[in-house]
Amino acid sequence: LDPVLPTAEHTVALILMSLKNLYINILNMRNKKWIQLQGYNLKGKVVGIIGLGLIGKAVAKILNSFGCKIIYYDIKKVKIKKYLRVSLKELFGTSDIICIHANFSKALENLINKKTLKKIKKKAILINTARGGFVNEKDLYFHLKKNRDFTAAFDCFKNEPYRGKLLKLKNF
Repeated sequence: LDPVLPTAEHTVALILMSLKNLYINILNMRNKKWIQLQGYNLKGKVVGIIGLGLIGKAVAKILNSFGCKIIYYDIKKVKIKKYLRVSLKELFGTSDIICIHANFSKALENLINKKTLKKIKKKAILINTARGGFVNEKDLYFHLKKNRDFTAAFDCFKNEPYRGKLLKLKNF
């Protein structure tokens, strides 16, 4: 059994949930509001993967089959002809969807912060299934509150179990 497949599939599920507005649509139905938001197609989206290790490669392979363009940033010189290696700055500026799959280190703590969030597209999706320390959760909260078209979906936080303000936002 492939040990990375569950995380890769979970990442893709979070992307689809975010892209198709499934969370908001379920909330609307539970609140007896028949408002169905259509969302967007995955085909043709630029997906930026931070960390092209085993999980990052598995996510890239699945998303490639959906017709996504895969770009990545990795500190190691990974060369895969199908995918384009870019700088973090370029990844933040061109990705429709950003997935974090890197190994955590103190050097990467708060990689996603107020400054980097400003460089990311306004309608982007941020997925973190790696470690909580990559994202400054306070900065993300204010960014999501201000930018309702920006979406984030995580399964990990700096301190767990997480009970913070992000859970109150419809775009998280």
